[in-house]
Amino acid sequence: MKQAATAVVRWFGQSPARVWFVIFGLYLCGRVGLIAGGQVFLSYDAFTYAPRPGQPDDGLLSFTGHAPRPWGLPLFYAPLPNDTARTVAQWAVGTVAWAYLAWEVGRHLTTRTARYLTVSALLLLALLHAVASWDLAILTESLSLSFGALVIGLLLHWLRTGRLAALVAMTAVAIWWSFLRPDIRVFTAIVIGVLVLVAVRAGWGFWRRRAVTRTAVAALASATVLGLGIVWYAAITPALEDAGTRYDADAIEPPMKQDEHRLVYRLRVEVSTNPELWAAFKNELGMPTCPELEAFTADRVNWRGREWAYAYKRCPPLVEWVNERKNNYFWSELARANPGLFARTFLQELSYMLGGEIYAHVPHVVPAAVEKIVFPSRRYGLQVALAGMALTLGLAWWSGAARPRPGAHAVKRRHAGAAVTTREHRRLVWLAIVLFGTALLSAVSTIMLVTGELQRFGVQEATAVRVGMIALLGASLDVWLRRRGGGVSSPEAATPGQAPAAA
Repeated sequence: MKQAATAVVRWFGQSPARVWFVIFGLYLCGRVGLIAGGQVFLSYDAFTYAPRPGQPDDGLLSFTGHAPRPWGLPLFYAPLPNDTARTVAQWAVGTVAWAYLAWEVGRHLTTRTARYLTVSALLLLALLHAVASWDLAILTESLSLSFGALVIGLLLHWLRTGRLAALVAMTAVAIWWSFLRPDIRVFTAIVIGVLVLVAVRAGWGFWRRRAVTRTAVAALASATVLGLGIVWYAAITPALEDAGTRYDADAIEPPMKQDEHRLVYRLRVEVSTNPELWAAFKNELGMPTCPELEAFTADRVNWRGREWAYAYKRCPPLVEWVNERKNNYFWSELARANPGLFARTFLQELSYMLGGEIYAHVPHVVPAAVEKIVFPSRRYGLQVALAGMALTLGLAWWSGAARPRPGAHAVKRRHAGAAVTTREHRRLVWLAIVLFGTALLSAVSTIMLVTGELQRFGVQEATAVRVGMIALLGASLDVWLRRRGGGVSSPEAATPGQAPAAA
């Protein structure tokens, strides 16, 4: 038996194509199992993305904001006849996107062992419930995850090869990505920052000769287009908010203004469902209340937004209190009056955003133990993310992947002229750091500006953190194998001599 196993391993090792066939074949089988055994999930507001059977399409798609949602998801759904077709299309995009991201990250590694394991880990992530189940939901999360994976993969490809087609494709996907949901603009802004840094670095050595490199021009052009996309979104936001009131299940007659409605909604969703917050708002912030509103505090499951809004209107002291504060930041008074409670609440919500969430039902194609390792806790999502990043970044430092590049004479003396830590390794390290920082920034901004299903809103942040961890582990393993002289070098892997863009 042992000899047979050795012979099989040797046979696979003779041809990397055989290994890749098995890895991607198993991935595809898993993805097919997910879509074949899954059930479509319809949210209460699915009708704002695509018309329901018998519902006319009365303006769900608009590039100028005259629709309840930004145009990203309605545009994707528009040519598809029903929810089954929509989920299959989401699944297909996700399948390709994650395969492409995994392959591109693998191209940054130089040993076959590290490439096989890193690519497999990223493909495994795409099979987990907290990622794959969103393909079966009529919501923005599936495309948000898939387009995010494509943007990262295409950006890495451009940085590695300098191919303009990759940058053009990345820019187009990023623009579409930005119009899926408002919080994606945080990710877009970070992409713009990366492009500007690449442009500055590429043009720095040519400044005295007053020459500009092709890389700098391309990066600045892409950053400009993405910046104009953010301006476009900001310009249509007032129209989006006005159009959305016609579809708001919590709207009352006469409708409240947006700033008042947002505060009243947050009082229901965040304050009335939390006894500690409810007491603090009444006793420390002077929020008046009425018996009809007090009755809602016993129901922490059903939002009952419209009933709450009408009860609020029948409580004049609270209406006056709200209108005095509707233009203020929601948490500002609590932060001053009770900073401890504010910090606990804010950090708990941040943990929920980074912990992962599942809405649609899909079969298990990965052992539940693996799911638990990758997404172990929603309640302690922040702690898991911090500990995971600290551990993987520590491994990257220990292996040398995250250390500053040694001088040429030191490299020659220690490694016979071959640098163990390559430009590609450092790029993966920076990718992980930027993804983690962006995820935290996006989660914090989301909590500050909106409320509701925070676990759902944070799926791209929770996933981005884990992509960064896998990238760090892959770079660390690759450097460690090269230092030991182990792992078979991959002839098609990235090398320091390839023509990278600038970073």
